Amino acid sequence: MFRAFGPVILCLLILTNVAYGLNVQSPAVVLLDAQTGRVLFAKNADERREPASITKILTALVALETAADPEAVVTVSAHAAGTPGSTALIETGMEIPLSELLQGMLLLSGNDAAVALAEHISGSVETFAELMNARARAAGAKHSHFVNPSGLPDKEQYTTAYDMALIGRAAMQNPRLAEISATKTCRLSWIDEPAINHNRLLWTYAQADGVKNGYTKAAKHTWVGSAAKDGVRLITAVLGAENRDIILADQEAMFEYGFSLYEQVAVVEPGESVGQVTVIGGKESEVSVVTAQAAQVWAPTKLGVVITTELELEPQVNAPLTGEEQLGVLRYMADGDQLAAIPLKAAHPVEPMPMLMKAGRYIKWSATGTLSLCAFAYMVRIVNRFRRYINKKKRRKAVRAARRAARLRRMQEYEQYMDDL
Repeated sequence: MFRAFGPVILCLLILTNVAYGLNVQSPAVVLLDAQTGRVLFAKNADERREPASITKILTALVALETAADPEAVVTVSAHAAGTPGSTALIETGMEIPLSELLQGMLLLSGNDAAVALAEHISGSVETFAELMNARARAAGAKHSHFVNPSGLPDKEQYTTAYDMALIGRAAMQNPRLAEISATKTCRLSWIDEPAINHNRLLWTYAQADGVKNGYTKAAKHTWVGSAAKDGVRLITAVLGAENRDIILADQEAMFEYGFSLYEQVAVVEPGESVGQVTVIGGKESEVSVVTAQAAQVWAPTKLGVVITTELELEPQVNAPLTGEEQLGVLRYMADGDQLAAIPLKAAHPVEPMPMLMKAGRYIKWSATGTLSLCAFAYMVRIVNRFRRYINKKKRRKAVRAARRAARLRRMQEYEQYMDDL
C-alpha cells in the first residue's frame, strides 16, 4: 500500500514535516509506527543501499525463531572465528550458549558471532541467508537481499530504509530480541570486561529501547532505532549517514516529531460495561460483559486519522462461567489500523442452573408450549369452521341461483307455448 501511493504519501509527509520544522540530514530515512506499520515520515524510503551491521537484527530474529533449542551450546568453527571486521572476541573451539552468542552479536556487533550462529542453525552461511531472505519477505521487506548474516560488504547484499524499518518492527515484536537489544551492558562468559552495547542511542535518548547500529566505509552509518513513550512505540531506519552525530540527531528529531503526532483518544478502566450476552444453562439468562484490563489508547490524531471502535461479542455462551473467560474484544481502530484490542469477560461468575430450576423451567416451557399448541389448534379449528360456513353459504347461493334460472326457463317455455297456440 505504501508503495502504491508512495508519491502522494511522501508529498503529504513533506508538507507536514516542514510545518513541524523536521529537518533530517541523512539521505534515506523512515519513521514507522511499530504497532500499525503506518509510515509517519519518509525520505528516499525505497532507495537501495547497503545495510552494514543492522543486518544482524534480521540474523538475530531468524536465529531466535528457528533454533530448535534457544539454550543450545554453539561450537565456534575456525571459519566463524576468522570472520573479519567487528568482533565478539570468540575463538575456534569455544562452546558458547546460543543466548550469549546473540548478546555478543547484538551488543558488540560481532561478525564472528553472526557467522557462528548461522553455521549452528543452517550448517552454512549460504543456507542461512536463504532463511534471512524468506523472513525479510515475511516482514514485508520486498526490496532487500541478504547473502551473509554479519552485514559485511557484498554487491549482492542490499536493502532500503523502509524494508529495514519493517524488519526492525518485526524484531521488536520478539520479546527476547527486544530484551537483548535494550540491554546496555552485560557479562559474557568468555570476556573478562562487561560487554557494552554499541547502540549509543540507548544512552543519548531517554525513550530509546533498541535495536542496533552499523557502519562500513561503503554503507556509511546505518541504524535501526526503537523508542517507546505513553504506550506508543516508534521505529526509525536510517541509511547512509555521514557520521554518528548526524545519525543520532536525525533519529532523535524523528522520534520527537513522531511522538508529537500522538494524543490520547481513550482511557479504558477494568470493569467497564460494554454489553450483554445470552447464557445457556445458567441461573441467569444474560450476563453483563465488561473490559478485562486497563488500556490507554493513543493515536496520531495530528495526521487527521479517524478513530472508530469495533465490538465483537460471542452471541451466546454456556454456563458455568468463572468470570475469567474471554467473551469478546473491544477494538480501537484508526483508519483501518488496530490501535488496541481489549479483551472482554463476564462481569461476574454465572453458576449452572440447579436441577430443580431446570425441571421448573422445563415444566414452565412445557406448559407454555402445550397452551400455545392448544391455542393454535383452536385457531385452526375456528378458521376451518369459518371456511366451511363460507363454503356452505356459497353452495346455498349457487343452489338458489340455479333454481331461479330453472323457473325462468320454465316461464319462457310456457310463454313460447302460449304464443304457438
